[in-house]
Amino acid sequence: MDDKPKESDDDANGRSGKSLLFQGVDKLNRNRFLIDGKNKSITQDRHIFHGLYDTNDYIQIDDADKYLEFKFFYTKITNSIIVNPKNAQPYEIPFEEAPKIAYITNYGMPNMTGSDYGRILFVSFSDYYHAKTEHYREERKPSHDFDGKDLFQGWETKQWNIFYNFMLQCCQLYLQHRGSEFQAPQDNITINNLRAGMGDNFEEWANSYFHADNLDRKIPRKELMDDYSDYVGGKSAKSSQAFKKALQSFCKIHNYKLNPVEAQGKDGRIKDNVFDIKKQKNTTVECFYVQSQEIVAAATIEEENTPKIDLFNTKVQDDLPF
Repeated sequence: MDDKPKESDDDANGRSGKSLLFQGVDKLNRNRFLIDGKNKSITQDRHIFHGLYDTNDYIQIDDADKYLEFKFFYTKITNSIIVNPKNAQPYEIPFEEAPKIAYITNYGMPNMTGSDYGRILFVSFSDYYHAKTEHYREERKPSHDFDGKDLFQGWETKQWNIFYNFMLQCCQLYLQHRGSEFQAPQDNITINNLRAGMGDNFEEWANSYFHADNLDRKIPRKELMDDYSDYVGGKSAKSSQAFKKALQSFCKIHNYKLNPVEAQGKDGRIKDNVFDIKKQKNTTVECFYVQSQEIVAAATIEEENTPKIDLFNTKVQDDLPF
């Protein structure tokens, strides 16, 4: 996926070299199985793996749509693959012989959990290579760095030998560190994944709502959700659970802290007494509390400067005469 932080969840920063990488992989693993990731409903096809065999080197899900359901591939990544061919009996490819999966996308992956991270080895691509767009005044391609030659085209024996040696060095490095693979820098990947989970309209609303007056104080949960619902016109409003998850993502991106422990009650929730106009009396409601960066930083500094006292090993000075 792209490493550049996205301004919008809809940004698809292509032309960075993702497909080109797999053109290189194809030179060694020629028997790939291709799935069109642009078809966001492809996972509903009962025959999605028609033509897949244990002789395939890998499965490439190419240019995955932002709405393609990644969780469909969960069991295919960690278990055997059941193939349901057209006009034939289904068969199983054992995990040890099943082709591994390469998932290529220009978008962040929403609502990431530990189960997702346990199945994904991220490979991120910078925007060093890019198409000419409103953000880039010129196009930059690999041929600009290699004397005008495109990769894999018009190569002589020397270039092919350099390429094959490089690929074998990559295999050697992988085998040396198998089980402790090198991870891509996660900062921008995490930001893009969080944005994908929030959605653009939620981030736009949250950016406008959480100004200085609405930080570092209790705000009734219903008041927040009603304001968001009004902002998006009601039709695109989130459920209570989805709203909280989106708010957590917003806080992570902006280094805010949602519902700090010191503001919580014994039950782990934040409550406040507010006047109910309809009932004409005070009532207790659940609240959200978004703590600003300044308060978070101050609390961290205070914690670091607080001396640590070990009650079991601290020596007590005895000034008694006996």
